[in-house]
Amino acid sequence: MKKLFCVFFTLSIYLQLQSQSDISVLDSKVEALKIFHNGALVTRSCNFDIATGINKVTIRKLSPYINAQTIQVKGNKDASIVTVNFAKNFLSEKSTSPQIKPLQTALQALKDSLVILTDRRYVLSEQIIFLNANRGIGGNNGIEADQLDNVLDVYTERITQVRDQQTANSKMITKLEEQMNLIQAQIKEFFPDNTDGEGNIVLTLNATAKGKTSIEFSYYVDNASWRPVYDLYAATDKTVMNISLKAYVQQHTGEIWKDAKVTFVAGTPYQSGDKPNLETEYVDFFVEQPRYKRGGADKANGYGKRTYSGDSTLAFQNDGLIANYTTPQTFNWYNNASASSNRLNYEYVLTLPQTINSDGEEFPIEISKKDLNVKYAYSCIPKITCSVFLIACVNTNEAMNLPGGTSNLFLDNNYMGETYFDTQVSEDSINISFGTDSRIVSERKILKEYTAKKFMSGSITKTYDVEITIHNNKSESANINLEDQIPLSSNSQIVIESINIDNAISNIETGKLTWNISMQPNEVVKKHFTFSIKYPKGKRLNL
Repeated sequence: MKKLFCVFFTLSIYLQLQSQSDISVLDSKVEALKIFHNGALVTRSCNFDIATGINKVTIRKLSPYINAQTIQVKGNKDASIVTVNFAKNFLSEKSTSPQIKPLQTALQALKDSLVILTDRRYVLSEQIIFLNANRGIGGNNGIEADQLDNVLDVYTERITQVRDQQTANSKMITKLEEQMNLIQAQIKEFFPDNTDGEGNIVLTLNATAKGKTSIEFSYYVDNASWRPVYDLYAATDKTVMNISLKAYVQQHTGEIWKDAKVTFVAGTPYQSGDKPNLETEYVDFFVEQPRYKRGGADKANGYGKRTYSGDSTLAFQNDGLIANYTTPQTFNWYNNASASSNRLNYEYVLTLPQTINSDGEEFPIEISKKDLNVKYAYSCIPKITCSVFLIACVNTNEAMNLPGGTSNLFLDNNYMGETYFDTQVSEDSINISFGTDSRIVSERKILKEYTAKKFMSGSITKTYDVEITIHNNKSESANINLEDQIPLSSNSQIVIESINIDNAISNIETGKLTWNISMQPNEVVKKHFTFSIKYPKGKRLNL
């Protein structure tokens, strides 16, 4: 009976080992990336040998932050997919980026040096103990005075040497520890999440024949993003403006994306696809009505439910509404990428493969460069500021298919600052402010000799005369858009009347006055406008 038990025990171990040997552990290659403003869709492939029947395959060295619900695996005619599972492996060695490896090497060298210095500190401490233990020299009979001096000199010299060595040793240990702390902090900065292991996708496949096969799979991961940044180069003596679009991309997924085909998508997959309903609005006393909650994933109401179709396109699926990336329209001025649009977003496919390390550091990838036709004008609102601003006007049609983003402004090879390049405007032109031009100045004042106050039958009428002076101190002509305003009344007891607007374009609804002025070099232009305000006596205006 005992022998039979041993046979069954040995057989069970053999079967376990045999079943484990049937599991293939594979590495995979990144084929394509779709990077959104928040998150990325990763497509990978791997090749391996397969046996007839059921095969278990573990694909390793993947991100531990994979959204398991988005994993899609494509089988083929030789091997069909039976099951797909995702798991984290905390025992594996985490793949590191090129920036971390030299830091880890340096850190290990410092640790080795610290061990040597720590041992040296122990030896020096033992020497101090030995010297102190042997101070009582001469026994009960004592020693002569000259011998005592010699012993004292030797002891003093030795104890001083050891103490100096202890001090130097302590300083070196402190310096090493400081360097180690700096390197550890830098490693944490490159790769802050170091306890989440690696991701593994475990597949069960059913093969009809033995041989080589390949699979392609994809998944969504959150820890990646990109943002558009523009460099706008303008020159006041040219009619074109150079625009450079760059994608600032970063990821800390735990994967190194090497030599991948990259597509930047100007959008995010995490948005609600549900059409809101316009509820009836009731007016009552301090009763707050419930409002529609937009955006974000909400498991209770189904917002943000996401599916992934087998043709490598990400779709948003909600109750009865599906919007896919279909029927793209292609544009052709992107020199480092091809661009296309769909019903939801713009996409920019880079021409060359890219490698993106998992260090969390943003770095730029240039997408395109182009010269845009531009017209320059000046804008001045002296009621707010006497500064005159240079405005570059770009036709909206020329900036089609561009996402809005932060822009660095350069004028005549000088950096002018940063602004937001808003491409989603409804006007015919996009206006970009390049800051102030000190060569054009303005002045605004109320002329006292033309300002009057009259008292009539319980009311007061004040008349204001405003003078605006523009000085063009440039050696070339300039077109200036000058703005001011006549205030509007919000009370029936206050009556405001426009008397003279000096040929300005007047907006009755806002009270804005606009002059389009063409100025010659060194020309001075003055504009006047006059208005009156009538209001009851005893009242004060907030003007």
